[in-house]
Amino acid sequence: MDAGPRPRCPTGGLDTREVTGERYAERLRSVVTYVKYYAPNARIVLVGYPELFGTGQDSVCFDAFGAARFTQPRGRAAINAVNRLDQAQREAARLLAVDFYDARAATAGHGLCSVESWINDYQDPREPGAIPFHPTPHGDEVVAAGIYTQAHR
Repeated sequence: MDAGPRPRCPTGGLDTREVTGERYAERLRSVVTYVKYYAPNARIVLVGYPELFGTGQDSVCFDAFGAARFTQPRGRAAINAVNRLDQAQREAARLLAVDFYDARAATAGHGLCSVESWINDYQDPREPGAIPFHPTPHGDEVVAAGIYTQAHR
């Protein structure tokens, strides 16, 4: 989306083949440079996304409104987009010479379609402040503990 005086959204959507480590790194480079300049001893960690879809999964599913489970059996395009983003993040961390934390590995087995999901579903009235498709409080705790452990190695 262009945030200029007359915002416009892209009409053709995002081609996920354009999501690359080089492009991801370019978007983060000025922030990383700034932090390295003003805090030269800081350890910068790029945190990956948690597991949304399990390895080898072809369908996308989530609960909505705390009442209904939606399943799209042909979810490969969404899964490929998430996988491409994960690869881009890893590559960007390498290109920027910063650490990467693999939140996907830390949350493996707890994606949207799992029995014990650590990802918020869509508009669950039992969790009114939850951001859909973001980690639950427990998922956040697991990721935070993993980052802490990695930082103290």
